[in-house]
Amino acid sequence: VEVLPAEQVAFIAEELSSPASPVVRHKYGCRIICRLIEHTGALPVVARLIETEIAPRAAELSKHEFAHYVVACILEHGLSEQRRLAARALLSGDLACLAQNRHGRFVVEALFAHCGPEARSAALELLGRAADPVD
Repeated sequence: VEVLPAEQVAFIAEELSSPASPVVRHKYGCRIICRLIEHTGALPVVARLIETEIAPRAAELSKHEFAHYVVACILEHGLSEQRRLAARALLSGDLACLAQNRHGRFVVEALFAHCGPEARSAALELLGRAADPVD
């Protein structure tokens, strides 16, 4: 994936795309998906894989032992729309629970490190509300 021209890598994303969930959750499959995101994230087939299969399920995948690496990779190396989709999915879930999860906390850290100010402020607001005692 790292040394092939982008056009020759497209078949890998096509093969992994239906369904991507088992690959994203696999010990070695997650690494292949991360390399695709890092090196060929702009290819239409890779972008479609990220935007339809992975980013919308970011909150669920973030708690998984291997899949959380893929979500963090999208937040760090994905195109701006891919990062936005993943951040939106994370912010619509239980971010406080995710921040306390063994694997999810790395994704929350990536959200703060690599997403825009609007996503960071929304995350801070959600975490602040979770920390405030209810009257």
